[in-house]
Amino acid sequence: MDVIRAQQIVDSPDQIPVYYQNKQIWIQRVDQEEKKAHIHPLKEEGSQQSVPVSELSERMQ
Repeated sequence: MDVIRAQQIVDSPDQIPVYYQNKQIWIQRVDQEEKKAHIHPLKEEGSQQSVPVSELSERMQ
């Protein structure tokens, strides 16, 4: 995934499935300069991390 698409997903009113390491996640925000996304697993809001946007996908791999 690229930074522009990640930001589109964050800005979308719809819930768009996104995966990180084959787990569905929620993107909280995107750092466009660092090309990182601040994410957490859908069912674990307390488990936040920052990951490269390039490692996110809209489908399981």
